Amino acid sequence: MVEYITALDGFLALEGKLEKQFKDSSFFKKFYDPLTDEDLVQFEDFYDVLQKWAVNPDQLNLSYDDFAASDKPLKLPGAK
Repeated sequence: MVEYITALDGFLALEGKLEKQFKDSSFFKKFYDPLTDEDLVQFEDFYDVLQKWAVNPDQLNLSYDDFAASDKPLKLPGAK
C-alpha cells in the first residue's frame, strides 16, 4: 500500500504531499488501516478509494494545481 502512495506521489511530483494528506485522511483509515505487510490490495481498489478522496469536498489540502504539478515543464540547469 505504501508503495502505491509513494510511487504515485513521486510520479505526480507532489513532493510528499499525497503521502501525508491521503494517509492521514479518514478515507485511508476507513479502508486501509490497519494493514499488514501480508495484506494484498489490488491497485484498482486502491485507486478507486484515492479518486473518491481526491474529489471529496472535505479534501481541501491538495488542489488541482498540486495534482497538475507534473505537467509543468521542468527547468534544467543551464536552460534559458
